[in-house]
Amino acid sequence: MTRGNSKLEQEKSAISGMLHLGCDRAAAALAVGWTDEELDREAKSDPEFAQALAIAEGKAELHHMRLVHSATQDEKYWRAATWWLARRAARREARGSSHKITSAEITSFVEELVDVIFNEVKAEDDRDRVIASLLAKANASDPVNVARLMGGTGPCAGENKEKEPPA
Repeated sequence: MTRGNSKLEQEKSAISGMLHLGCDRAAAALAVGWTDEELDREAKSDPEFAQALAIAEGKAELHHMRLVHSATQDEKYWRAATWWLARRAARREARGSSHKITSAEITSFVEELVDVIFNEVKAEDDRDRVIASLLAKANASDPVNVARLMGGTGPCAGENKEKEPPA
């Protein structure tokens, strides 16, 4: 990041503090004017900061686990802690993979599937039906991509079709 070193360290400390209270990374980043990507990039470039983030998140979860544990002593606190833990677990599961699939990646994958279908399914009617179903499932709404996939231009266009012998 291009911020001054002192300001950067203050922002990192503030983010760690917010995580320690139970904020998620997106909220903590936003609170100091960072994007999620900037936070991820800074954590990757600074292993100590990445470790501080993980420790702060762990301490927040431990704090709420202690509240749940003490629920048998004082019922008025356990509901908030349980709510927090349930939301935190849902976010953790949803976060499983940080990679978001782009429409370009989907198009590329569909192109590869269409190539396989052209090469492996010999009956033209079967091949066309399978490709049409695939495109419908892939929600291929871009007419340029659909035309290319169905035989317009590109690697999976008509050149993969078997040529009919001359009559």
